Amino acid sequence: MDVGKVECMQVDTSNPQLLILGNGFDMAAGLASGFKDFFDSRQGMINAGEYSNTVWDEVFSHWRRNHTFSSDDASWRDVENVMYAFLTTHEKIVTSIMMYIRLRQIGVDRSSETALNAEKISSAYNLTEKEAEEIWRLSSRIYNIVGSRYSNVFSDAFERAGFDFFLSGTSRMPLNEFKQYDFGHVTTIYLDELHLFEADFKKYLDGAVEDKQETYVKAAQAQFNELLVDLSPRADKQSTYVMNFNYTMKAWKIGSYDTPRSHALSVHGNLDAGDIVFGIDSFHIHKGETDEMLDTKLLPFSKTYRTLMFATPNRVKLDAQNFKVFKFYGQSLGVQDYSYFMSLFDEANLYGGDVTLIFYYSLYPGVTKKEVQMETFNRVSVLINRYGQTLDNEAHGRNLLHKLQLEGRIIVRDIEFTDNAEISK
Repeated sequence: MDVGKVECMQVDTSNPQLLILGNGFDMAAGLASGFKDFFDSRQGMINAGEYSNTVWDEVFSHWRRNHTFSSDDASWRDVENVMYAFLTTHEKIVTSIMMYIRLRQIGVDRSSETALNAEKISSAYNLTEKEAEEIWRLSSRIYNIVGSRYSNVFSDAFERAGFDFFLSGTSRMPLNEFKQYDFGHVTTIYLDELHLFEADFKKYLDGAVEDKQETYVKAAQAQFNELLVDLSPRADKQSTYVMNFNYTMKAWKIGSYDTPRSHALSVHGNLDAGDIVFGIDSFHIHKGETDEMLDTKLLPFSKTYRTLMFATPNRVKLDAQNFKVFKFYGQSLGVQDYSYFMSLFDEANLYGGDVTLIFYYSLYPGVTKKEVQMETFNRVSVLINRYGQTLDNEAHGRNLLHKLQLEGRIIVRDIEFTDNAEISK
């Protein structure tokens, strides 16, 4: 991935090329579409009644307080990683504690010995006392949201878990025994709450596009044109396809932008259709080595599953084996999108084929060129090595990155959009 000799290199574009665009594309065009932008305005809008405070707001706040995730440097990749972490590590604990709170509130268990505190939560779930205190705080806040918005959820939960059992014997239920119950119907509440969160983001993004419509469209079109021909001077819009992980392509697909609509795929929905999807990657819902071993609880939260709801017969088909070049820009290459990349690489026969991968990066405030370059190198290396682990031939998987470098089929390259500074004036 030596970038020093790339300037004079050109890539064969006799066949179509695929541009894979992430949120960095919109942000480079001046659109305030990052999670930090959204979150910075969100609390004020909640207080004003414009947005709903959701379970996921509490989950993200919990992670900002207690984990490496922070709103100052968060990307949508981080948000989706937090969703995955909550659903796989804390959701069961939080739901159990919520049920326990309700059990005591309605008087089924009046024993003072079972009063909840951090020490008991710590013991029941093998947490440190600080972790237990924060889980108790998170559970209480989610309980208040769920209790006020879904009035019957707790009675339904007890009925399905066997309410008679709770009433029998000493009427005492050790907290850790709640882990054995499958409150799956309560988990669907988290999905409903995600829909509310997504709807609020759509409202926010609609406003952000409207505020910057003219300058954003010009900048996005200019960026697209530069990416189109960079290292591919013979490329044209008719032979270029777009795989867009943003929701905004409709906004800048006007005027001079004349790539056929059939060549552009909005992976996770678009503002025009009202389809906005956040979620985890299906790559991470397997509990074992076989495809049959799925975590069915996580499946409805996967982006692949959820986009099926708005798939149509006219959905764009990307024939990856026909592309000579994959160009990535503004894509974090996060694990929550790995399934898409794995599918593309499989179809293009990345190991034995002749497709070239070009990963672009640009400077952004607060980082040096060296820092963003190394960050991109690391993400690219992890992606290729992770894909190599999926190959049937282990030796091929181990040397895939080396092979791509030797054959000149992987490039990591900086690009600065020359027109953007002028457009933004």
